[in-house]
Amino acid sequence: MDRRQLAAAQQQQQQQQQQQQPQQQQQPQQQQQQQQQQQQERGMQTRDAVPAAAWAQHLPHMCDVWRAKHPVRRAFTYVRATAASRIDRIYCSDALMPQVVACRHEDQCAAVSDHSAVVVQLQPRGPGVLGPGLRRLRMSFQADAECRDAMRTWLASQQPPADAVPLVWAGQQLRVVGVYMHADDHVANAAIISGPLRDLYQQQRHQPVHGLIVLGDFNFVPSRILDRRQLAAAQQQQQQQQQQQQQQQQQQPPPPPQQQQQQQQQQQQQQQQQQQQQQERGMQTRDAVPAAAWAQHLPHMCDVWHAKHPVRRAFTYVRATAASRIDRIYCSDALMPQVVACRHEDQCAAVSDHSAVVVQLQPRGPGVLGPGLRRLRMSFQADAECRDAMRTWLASQQPPADAATLVDQWWPAFKRRLAAKFAELNRATRQAQAARAHAAQRTAAAAAVLAAYSQLESCADAAVPAALQSVVSARSHLA
Repeated sequence: MDRRQLAAAQQQQQQQQQQQQPQQQQQPQQQQQQQQQQQQERGMQTRDAVPAAAWAQHLPHMCDVWRAKHPVRRAFTYVRATAASRIDRIYCSDALMPQVVACRHEDQCAAVSDHSAVVVQLQPRGPGVLGPGLRRLRMSFQADAECRDAMRTWLASQQPPADAVPLVWAGQQLRVVGVYMHADDHVANAAIISGPLRDLYQQQRHQPVHGLIVLGDFNFVPSRILDRRQLAAAQQQQQQQQQQQQQQQQQQPPPPPQQQQQQQQQQQQQQQQQQQQQQERGMQTRDAVPAAAWAQHLPHMCDVWHAKHPVRRAFTYVRATAASRIDRIYCSDALMPQVVACRHEDQCAAVSDHSAVVVQLQPRGPGVLGPGLRRLRMSFQADAECRDAMRTWLASQQPPADAATLVDQWWPAFKRRLAAKFAELNRATRQAQAARAHAAQRTAAAAAVLAAYSQLESCADAAVPAALQSVVSARSHLA
């Protein structure tokens, strides 16, 4: 299921080449090829069977996710000209398998590796983190100006330390910053932009090789026209119709008992209009102040979605009465040429009431695997002692637990040590093979000398010169 051998077309080509050769040469070559194929098949069977048996014995409850989702499908993650195999896999414990939604092979990794990536999609074990009964904080203090100022002052003092997560990807150093801004405090949002984010941005500008990515829930939009949608048109039309009906009723002379009710309705309408106007001004301020601060302090941080979709309207947070694109990903301008695509992922309802934003990047340079890349020769595998020596050496090369040390220090040094060990074992294998070949030659030469002496003792007098010449020739090969 998980391996594919030499293609039939290549086998036919080999057969045609063999048919063109003389029959006397075909038989020994066919025997050698059959022996080599049998050895390779036995080697491949042993190579697969021994680890597979160890896995089944020691890890019986670790499930191959791809095989569990595709029991009879043949697919491969490593393809060569002569063979293909599914050697890249993801295993999950049997307790985690009910949460597996899908498993697929991602073939768009040629610039990074000659293997296909394996992607597993999991769903949460329980219900969504946002649901009925979740605690909601009451904000009635917002009605008092002094309390609002006190909360704003307190929040300003609760800023986390400005720091970014370092990430090494495709040989490139990136810095990723996660942001969650205030929902109703544009002053605090502007302070975050002009404070911690500006400091990180300035650090990145001094190190242009480091790409900076800022992502999160910003709770403001750069463009109210493209990034916000207000009350639905049907509801607006219904309100307009109600207003028109009320105006028509006002034009008719009302009876004296209804004058007070009419005045109350007019007052309520005025209050509603004033509230709507205040809300619109508040929303405008809520968006305009942080957007202006962003344009002033972070001018070279680009909104990836807007850069890829300049005039498209899309939203990441949708309610019954409004929608907005408050979840965004920003990249530094030096990183923008590497952006391939940007999309919104709406299949996140079990985790959040926001849509995820996904950005696809391509490496800055050519693929790390390509023509001319150094390949380690493994001829020492033909020698049992060298195989055991390599196995013992690998067991002593355990990586450190620290991930940063593993990527930055241990892995490059390990590759150099591995190349040196391969060269050492290959050299030892060649020396052993040369010694065995030399011993075989001396054994054959000694046998030829003995045969020449036997022939000399039993030959006639006329054949003695020829027999002596054979002895001399055999002894010369022995020397």
